[in-house]
Amino acid sequence: MAAIVAQVPDRKGEEGGVITIKEFDHGLDQAAAQHGRRVAPGPLGTGYTKLKNQAIGELIEATWIRGQAAEMGIGLRPRQVSRELAVLKKQAFKNRAQYRHFLKEAHYTRRDILDRVEIQLFSELIQERILIGIRGEAAAQKAFNKFVVEFAKRWRARTVCAPGYVTALHCSNGPEPQGL
Repeated sequence: MAAIVAQVPDRKGEEGGVITIKEFDHGLDQAAAQHGRRVAPGPLGTGYTKLKNQAIGELIEATWIRGQAAEMGIGLRPRQVSRELAVLKKQAFKNRAQYRHFLKEAHYTRRDILDRVEIQLFSELIQERILIGIRGEAAAQKAFNKFVVEFAKRWRARTVCAPGYVTALHCSNGPEPQGL
């Protein structure tokens, strides 16, 4: 295991808060592709630490968002996610071949894309829930900022990373983050 986030409900029979080495390696390949690299460097390679932190950070944050949504009673149906993906694909790609090319270049699977769309939808629904009954842009921003700080503290305290995967912003067993 690369990381464990405690108290995240299981999802579709999976252990909800466990991030596996295989998932991390896949995320590392995706992070490398985002930075224009065909392959991810090894642990001693140039830029590895930055890519490692991005990959594990994205996986942990997705787990946190799923956990937060579950705690707030926010759910999504697979059909909602599929419909949103269809809209996004139509906006971003001229044809199916262009979409498949993107998947290949970015090291994404269809499941990866569905997961990212799901996380985006959960994020939007959480934000909507936070802002219910709040009027005015300044008040909304204050409420949102407060939530973000509390969210990071609460979920960081539930997250333990294996040696070699620790990030200061995400793991309770890491160095104290600066600026929080």
